Amino acid sequence: MVPRCRESIVNCDKSIRLSTAEGGTPQPVSDAEPTVRLLLLGGFRLLHSRRPVVVPRGLQRTIALIGLRPGATRAQLAGLLWPEVPEERALSSLRTALWRLRRDPSCPVITDGDTVRLHPMVDVDVDELARADARVSQGGDPRPAAAVLAAGRHDLLPGWYDDWVLLERERLRQLRLHLLDEMARAHLRAGEHGEALQAALEAMTAEPLRETPHRLVVQTHLAEGNAYEALHAYFVYRDLLRRELQLEPSAAMRALISEVLASHDRPRQAPAQPARGVPRLVPGPPGDRATVRAHPGPPNLLPAPTAGHPPARAPLLRGPVPAPSTRPDPAPVAGDGGVTRGPARSQDDGVAVRAPLAGTCHPAQPGVPPFGPGDRSRKDARRPSSRP
Repeated sequence: MVPRCRESIVNCDKSIRLSTAEGGTPQPVSDAEPTVRLLLLGGFRLLHSRRPVVVPRGLQRTIALIGLRPGATRAQLAGLLWPEVPEERALSSLRTALWRLRRDPSCPVITDGDTVRLHPMVDVDVDELARADARVSQGGDPRPAAAVLAAGRHDLLPGWYDDWVLLERERLRQLRLHLLDEMARAHLRAGEHGEALQAALEAMTAEPLRETPHRLVVQTHLAEGNAYEALHAYFVYRDLLRRELQLEPSAAMRALISEVLASHDRPRQAPAQPARGVPRLVPGPPGDRATVRAHPGPPNLLPAPTAGHPPARAPLLRGPVPAPSTRPDPAPVAGDGGVTRGPARSQDDGVAVRAPLAGTCHPAQPGVPPFGPGDRSRKDARRPSSRP
């Protein structure tokens, strides 16, 4: 097995040509190199030519740390991998691990003096996330970063609780959140509101209490002209912040919707009042006569009378009887059939007009009062007398 491993290493070295033209950093220049991918987001996976490679757990920790800390010294690697043992013993364990990695060509490692790094042929998913963030931050097209962000939804090495893993996990989480923010801003500048909302909402899902994605959502809605959506997003975040942290949104967040809130709180212009002196029915206490008062109100909306139809009447409302006018009452008005109505006031008085009495008018007859339905004397006059 050892000759076959050595042959694989020799073939791998022949298929890769390194260039040190730029700053002395080795760069792969061959197109025939085998594809080796180290995936640390969502769990440890090592792919060689798209085929998974089984790696012992002890070597997984060494490979993952070298991939996350390229160019680290042996002492640094040993102190992070074995923090509870003496330095000499930790360095001895590191030498053993590196020797085992050199025997396995699936994940080549380069040692340059006291530093250790993975071979440039190894592609690490964490590096792809960092490169996408740098490209978008410099104003590049944010669309190619969508695939990288899809892989970045997973945590770094879930189930691993080493101190260096926790630190790198938080660093990558913040890197992904800021990459989503930059993508949302880039889409917003380009007028791509749908893509901007998707990036901001994904960042909001990853960290609901973080204000930046909420602010980007409000900005996107305002850019689209959706004032309701902007206000809804603002108040949802404000209530969440008050409930969870007893805090208020920042001044920058409030400034985004200040103009919308100002237009919402601005008093509306009152409708024009009708001319004074228009008669209007005014309700009063129970048992009182209905009155019509000269009071400002809406114009008369009753339909105009037509030929063959009597004019429409507004329903009589109960209201207090106004104080008697100092002007003298007009003479009684004679009604139909010779019946005399009660005294009435003219609307020109400007105070009140007493409603006419309810009843039926009949022709005047000798010895018969004019109002029959409410007058008992009329009934007595028509009833034949039974007395002798």
